[in-house]
Amino acid sequence: MLGSTVIQDNGPVHTHPDLLVALEPQETRWPWYRPPNWPTEPSAAAVRRWGALKLPIQIVPLPTYASWCHPIEKLWRKLRQDVTHLHRWADDLDVLRTEIDRFLDQFAQGSLELLRYVGLEVPD
Repeated sequence: MLGSTVIQDNGPVHTHPDLLVALEPQETRWPWYRPPNWPTEPSAAAVRRWGALKLPIQIVPLPTYASWCHPIEKLWRKLRQDVTHLHRWADDLDVLRTEIDRFLDQFAQGSLELLRYVGLEVPD
């Protein structure tokens, strides 16, 4: 039987010993975080119920989310800085939408300044 790969976020619940007891031995280059008060071995109940399964599943953890590395997140940060942070339009949704549209429209034809801001400008 071919094994499966499951891509997971790096939430510790995905690597709880009671879950891993049902899977084949895990092969990963990265250490998994577990809260210090968690067990390192599966519970006796989990071993009795799922210990014989050894499902051919490998868990691959995603790296920690780093929003500051993603260009679109940098655009949203610029929008917050330039338009929505402490905005005067909290009670006027139409004006707020207009201001956001105005902000985004300035990039509709492309913008080297924006590419530079988000870290995507191609060097000369």
